[in-house]
Amino acid sequence: MSRAFILACFLSVVVLSCQNNTDSTLTAVVDDYLQTYQERNDWEKMLSFYSDSIYLEDVNLELEFNGKDAFRDFYDWPNPSFRKTSPQQKTFQIEEVAIDGQTAVIRGRLEPFYWKNELQSWPGLFTIWLTFNEDQQIIRQYDFFKYPKSFLP
Repeated sequence: MSRAFILACFLSVVVLSCQNNTDSTLTAVVDDYLQTYQERNDWEKMLSFYSDSIYLEDVNLELEFNGKDAFRDFYDWPNPSFRKTSPQQKTFQIEEVAIDGQTAVIRGRLEPFYWKNELQSWPGLFTIWLTFNEDQQIIRQYDFFKYPKSFLP
């Protein structure tokens, strides 16, 4: 075997190893993000996953937000109108998570919750598409939720 071939094989293994390390690091961040999101108890921790320059688009509501303040106002976890059915309840169930490079796509189902003291049960799946920067913070988020008509503005 030529030295060039051996060197090319070695470099390929190094590159693939680096990619796997990035994916495993991002996987750990995504897992922590999902646990925080599902528990919906620690708003400051949830905000820490986002870059100050986050771009959020809610595709079905046709809304776009730029920056962490706009994100904070839209997601508004501290809003007392929202309440889980029990303190231990997860806010959603995960159906699928796909991670590739700096992108994670989450598909799941919302669990029933109370909004303004009315029980909400939303049918269907949702998808959240996240893009992370080199610091493992979310810089873009696309939400695809099927909102019930009663919940729409």
